[in-house]
Amino acid sequence: ISFNIAFGENGIDESWDEQRYGKLLEVGGGKERMTAHWNEVGWPTEIPEEGRSDKIMSLHLQKTDIFMKLIDEGKIPLR
Repeated sequence: ISFNIAFGENGIDESWDEQRYGKLLEVGGGKERMTAHWNEVGWPTEIPEEGRSDKIMSLHLQKTDIFMKLIDEGKIPLR
């Protein structure tokens, strides 16, 4: 859910369902998951090629902040 929120907040029309995320868990690391996903399905126009690594880093940091906030609010149980 935190990836999807970060995507939405950045105007990226992307939503990973449980099945897709489960498959992406085979790839270690959030930045690597996003990269693997978009290498497979095509990159969103909101992430131009020349800025991909910076945008992936930014999205990952944002996703982590969202995830921690959701935990603090009790919306995601601790693993």
